[in-house]
Amino acid sequence: MPHVDLTYLKELAGGNEEFLNDMIQKFVQKTPDELAELQTHLKDKNWTRLRAIAHKMRQALSFMGIKELEDIVASIEDFAKDEKNLDQLPELVESTVRITNESLEELKETQSSST
Repeated sequence: MPHVDLTYLKELAGGNEEFLNDMIQKFVQKTPDELAELQTHLKDKNWTRLRAIAHKMRQALSFMGIKELEDIVASIEDFAKDEKNLDQLPELVESTVRITNESLEELKETQSSST
């Protein structure tokens, strides 16, 4: 089952394929670094930076219609901010990385089929 639903982004683009492709390309390019940062900040127990990266990712994930990550990333952000439920963070980050990587593959396929 696909993770990505570009309905919202397509509405935002209003038929502008260049805008749509640019947004997808930026997401594909930037997201792997953000995932690596999530993992690093979790390992280092840097809750402030973990929260900041999760917050930064939320909007991009929303634009790409990756709905199943909305609550997960919100939890990462909230738990890191309040330094609570820290034992749940490794699983939440792992799920975020896995689902996002699968989503990146879907988006790459979308881009290659549209060119």
